[in-house]
Amino acid sequence: MGHEGVLVRDKTVLILGCFPRISVPIAQCLKNHGFDVYVGDIGSNPRNLYSNYIDGLFKFSSPERSGDCFLSEIVRFIDEFQVDFVVPVSDGELSALAKYEDQLRSRAVLLLPEARKVRAVLDKAETLRLAKNLSIPAPETFYVSGEDDLDVVCENASFPVVVKPSDRSVATPLRARHAKNEADLRAILLPHIGSKIMWLVQEYLPGQGVGVEVLFWNGEARVIFQHRRLKELPVTGGVAVRCISEKPDQKMVAYALSLLSEIGWEGLAMVEFRQDPVTGRVGLMEINGRCWGSISLPIKCGIEFPYYAVILASGEEIEFPERYPLGQKMRWLSGDLERSLQLLAQVRHGEATLGCFFRDASISFSDFFGDTKDALWSWRDPCPAMEDLRFFLRGLIRRVVKKF
Repeated sequence: MGHEGVLVRDKTVLILGCFPRISVPIAQCLKNHGFDVYVGDIGSNPRNLYSNYIDGLFKFSSPERSGDCFLSEIVRFIDEFQVDFVVPVSDGELSALAKYEDQLRSRAVLLLPEARKVRAVLDKAETLRLAKNLSIPAPETFYVSGEDDLDVVCENASFPVVVKPSDRSVATPLRARHAKNEADLRAILLPHIGSKIMWLVQEYLPGQGVGVEVLFWNGEARVIFQHRRLKELPVTGGVAVRCISEKPDQKMVAYALSLLSEIGWEGLAMVEFRQDPVTGRVGLMEINGRCWGSISLPIKCGIEFPYYAVILASGEEIEFPERYPLGQKMRWLSGDLERSLQLLAQVRHGEATLGCFFRDASISFSDFFGDTKDALWSWRDPCPAMEDLRFFLRGLIRRVVKKF
């Protein structure tokens, strides 16, 4: 990730990926330190992004559909706007930058390590293999690429299970899904058998998601932050819509650092675990080898991961905070509202109680009046939060209209 061969000019950053709850906090963080910030959107993302902290939003061709067009467009953009740093914000952008690293590293600093190391975090099967070699606990996992594999899983797995693609860099119509029984599992996977995609079927671990967030540099952790998910989307487990900062758990930190060290990682990463609060059991879920969905929480706690990464990548040094506030909560409003709709649907289907829905809703309501931070809202920059809410409401209206 270093800056060898790159002349660092005026400080200009291209955030590659238009995901408001990730892209906007990064932009605000870097803009506050004097950077010019642009956002590049790849593919056909229908979102708009308006922010006082973003100097421009540009569209690039999808690297999956037209790699040559994507490469020529991003090279032209880097040269024209004299971009110094490129920051990926999702697995698709991370994969694209790794694929074209030979053509791009001479023009700008890419905030990611070498492509082979990126593959170790994008390929969940490889991540789990490394974890097993390091004796890091993980859910029992089966690999499915054909009907014979599916039969083996149905005979041996303990339900419920979680189904997900092994390769996070490949766009698939099926992301993480939960199967309560064999019938569910077959209904989920059979339409996708033969698609040349390897699927993971994992034991479902109850509990909460825990993220160990690290700036790993020259073989050591320079900054560590930890959050716990209090609410997730989907309800059964997924991205954080409400989370809280907490003291790093030494056992999970040790697992995370040994895994990143084994890979030879350089840069930002969030190593995700799931922990059962009753038994204390911990299981590795995955590694996010780029800025993660709840990046706003550490930034609001004074841990400015994007800024630190850019400074180190430019060859400079900086003093890092030794502590951060514990117990700081943050919620993503649009995600929280979507979660409420999912809970309501579960109530209708008898999968959740009305009491569960009202308890969840009361917490959402209280967050408007307590010290819970919002992932996007800022009085100095209100447009991103308003646009994100508008996007959610527009989608909700379309779903309602479609039913009638």
